Amino acid sequence: MKIYLPNWTQRTDCVGGVETFFGKLKELFPKSELISAEQMAKPNDNFLEKVKNVDEYLLSEYEKDKNMLVIRDAEFGGVLDISKIPQIAFFQNPYKTINKTLGSVNHPWVIDGYLKHFRADKLIAASNFMVDEMRSDNFKADCVIPHGIDLDLFKPKNKTKLRKKYKIPNKRVAVWVGAPNVIKNFQMILNLIDTQDIFWILISKNNFMTPPNCKVFYNQTSEQVSELLNCADFFILTSPVEGCCIAMLEAMATNLPCIISKAGYFWDFWDDRIGISVNWNNFDEHHYAINKINQIKTDSRNVLIERKLDYNSWKRAWKSIVEEVTNG
Repeated sequence: MKIYLPNWTQRTDCVGGVETFFGKLKELFPKSELISAEQMAKPNDNFLEKVKNVDEYLLSEYEKDKNMLVIRDAEFGGVLDISKIPQIAFFQNPYKTINKTLGSVNHPWVIDGYLKHFRADKLIAASNFMVDEMRSDNFKADCVIPHGIDLDLFKPKNKTKLRKKYKIPNKRVAVWVGAPNVIKNFQMILNLIDTQDIFWILISKNNFMTPPNCKVFYNQTSEQVSELLNCADFFILTSPVEGCCIAMLEAMATNLPCIISKAGYFWDFWDDRIGISVNWNNFDEHHYAINKINQIKTDSRNVLIERKLDYNSWKRAWKSIVEEVTNG
């Protein structure tokens, strides 16, 4: 059986949530085909046209050989009726909750009628938080499969050597991963940079002007992200809402103390050994947490291991669900 993995973009020169998730699926099912809507798009295609292009391609492939399965991000589907093709949909981005929280996110997922043709044989949630999000669209999750982290790649490493390699000063260092936008609450990071006497590592796929007392790393590989996380003294997540957030789990795997906004996903496995929780829009709580985080006892890596948020557990879960669909 041929497996197709349609997604927004699949770049090999850097990592992000989409790249990591679908890249790992490609490793798990090596004969599968990655389909990038961005690479397939025609000039000036809008969101819905990009999805339609992929749907048309899948329908044409199905006519050639009906022995196929589609694993797609749930936000990426619903323009054309491809319900005759066996499908697994993965829900990981809580756009309705983000839109409700911020009131300024324009995403087709919250447009009425976008899900007119959405259908899948199995609906998978990235977290219990996403199970609740799905209910708001009248979808019932068949199971929860959280992201799993490669514990051989993301683990504690020699901080002194890595700081020398990346030219990071020998002082307290914070690390933040994400896009410089409102969904990731980047303004909070900028506010904290202005008031904290620490050095900041910012990791992103998006270019932006480098703030003072920072070093920005763009388009990094998984290996580089692992090393940069190990240069820091703590990790900070400022997002208002998260449905998954692989970067957070990667930070936990390196055993970094973490400052976590109350972002939905992480209450699936919250433990005081992870670090300190804060309200995403409260500057004083962030400021206090930064001053306190390295004075408390944490053990975030073991929390991740205990909750089976590792790559091997993830692989077993996905193999099982694919076998259930293909053999059912």
